[in-house]
Amino acid sequence: MADMDPATFYATVPARYPELRGRVAIVTGSSRGIGKGIALRLGREGMKVVINSRTAEAVAATTAELRALGIEALAVPADLGRTEEIDRLFAETLRAFGAVDVLVNNAADLRRVEFFEMDEELLDHQLAANIRGPYVASMRAARLMREQGRGSIIHISSVGGTRAHWRGRRRAQPAPGGRLEVQPVCVSKACAVRRRSASANGRPTSCRPTGMPRESKPMGTESAGRPR
Repeated sequence: MADMDPATFYATVPARYPELRGRVAIVTGSSRGIGKGIALRLGREGMKVVINSRTAEAVAATTAELRALGIEALAVPADLGRTEEIDRLFAETLRAFGAVDVLVNNAADLRRVEFFEMDEELLDHQLAANIRGPYVASMRAARLMREQGRGSIIHISSVGGTRAHWRGRRRAQPAPGGRLEVQPVCVSKACAVRRRSASANGRPTSCRPTGMPRESKPMGTESAGRPR
């Protein structure tokens, strides 16, 4: 994807997952970069894709680009550091498509500053965008998915989850044992949804995030999924 334009990618990469066709995916931070690549790939599978970032012009341009390829795409610019914007993102998605089958939490504020140059405004925004926003969006999606009896929530992280690779960067601080806190948060969400939905639809829900070591036990509510 990095060395080909979207049109070439769409023409040369075949769809592989027919079960995704017609499903609905919200991809946050998808007007460019990794998020745009994810949205394009899901669109290639025939999914209806919601394009999101804080910049309305970039969202509109990416949405137009995907529509030109035949992808059913919806433009919803929103700042996911604000709860009312998250609610609007889901409301517009439901109004247009009637469901949310996949949420990809990809958006993040990646500005980097030295420790003594960090101001509280930037700190507050990064905590809101990188931690609170994905958490609240996951809550909204999980409730819808529980009612639907299906759905997936995907969190995008990076090497910043295992080590502090930039001085003073809050989101890059390692968790105990070298794991980013996103892992136990993901697993605790999955287990909560499983407990609520298993009796309703009779189907198991995975409590293991991608990349969790096989020897790690599936998490309960107390263990926080910390690897041994």
